[in-house]
Amino acid sequence: LPKNKKIILFISASGTNDYRKGFHILKKMLNKLEKIENFHLLIVGSTSKKDLFDLRIEKTILNKFFFGSYNNLNLIYSCSDLLVVPSLIEPFGQVALEASSCGTPVLAFRNTGLEDIIKHMYTGYLADYLNEDDFIHGFKWIINKFELNQKKIREYGINNFSEKIISE
Repeated sequence: LPKNKKIILFISASGTNDYRKGFHILKKMLNKLEKIENFHLLIVGSTSKKDLFDLRIEKTILNKFFFGSYNNLNLIYSCSDLLVVPSLIEPFGQVALEASSCGTPVLAFRNTGLEDIIKHMYTGYLADYLNEDDFIHGFKWIINKFELNQKKIREYGINNFSEKIISE
């Protein structure tokens, strides 16, 4: 991955093919960005040529799964500047929780299970549901104005979602 670019992570076991995961929204947002050359998209999961067609951003695709391989996932989340979860339907959002445990901010929509994981403007940004303009605003806010404090993001995840907290 390039060291001189902001890494945007999209990760999904069902990849870009599952409409519910919202890759089409991410693609639309990325194609609207100015200075796209400052960013690099990291896609973890399967992709299709039609989903990647006319995507202007430089990208790396890891078409594999890491179930149970925590070291690899930890590296992927930690090297990313932002996890984007544009899901239309997301009951819980395990990926967002994993990213938070690595101190990576998350961009997602309200009205999904991600509201339970992301603390708006503290550990990431929750855009109004299906509002593409607010989604782009959230992206720009995280990239330009969010003061990344990996420790506070990680602590929030641990304090609210650790095994001890969940079991209680």
